[in-house]
Amino acid sequence: MAEPCPPNRVKLTHAPSRRHHRIRRSQPEWDREGSVCRAILDGKSGVKRISRFDASCLPVQIAGEIPDFDELAWVDARERKHVSRVVPLTIAASTEAIRDAGLEPSSMSMEEKREIGVILGTGGGAQEFSEEQYRLWHSGHVKQVSIFCIPSGTMGTIPSEVSMRLDFAGTATW
Repeated sequence: MAEPCPPNRVKLTHAPSRRHHRIRRSQPEWDREGSVCRAILDGKSGVKRISRFDASCLPVQIAGEIPDFDELAWVDARERKHVSRVVPLTIAASTEAIRDAGLEPSSMSMEEKREIGVILGTGGGAQEFSEEQYRLWHSGHVKQVSIFCIPSGTMGTIPSEVSMRLDFAGTATW
């Protein structure tokens, strides 16, 4: 039998007031049953055949997906139509990290909120959203294209969404 999930794995490092703190959590908020942690401890891979799109024409047809993630727990259905799946994933991870850090944005002054920025390292992030908007446009479904297709398709959208959701007023960039 495998050991229980380790209680103190490192999640994220942040630097408020120029001091470094490690944020720790036993399991992700979105994995309440502990299935991800259990699979890791049992030596099972989360990598399998791609299921979110048809990858049959690609030379590599496997990826690590998060199949049971409830996007609507983090963004409402109306908003979800206008953003990439990476937005609710990032909001979930960021909310968890902020909670783990012991920060409570709703009790912070505007001055404190201006000291907190969101910087996200990414080489992309919203490709599936942009590709779907192009597909709609080029297949004649112009009225179904999101009015937010340009801003939501850029990498800067992701840290901006996190910053707005957590009510931070510092820099949001990638």
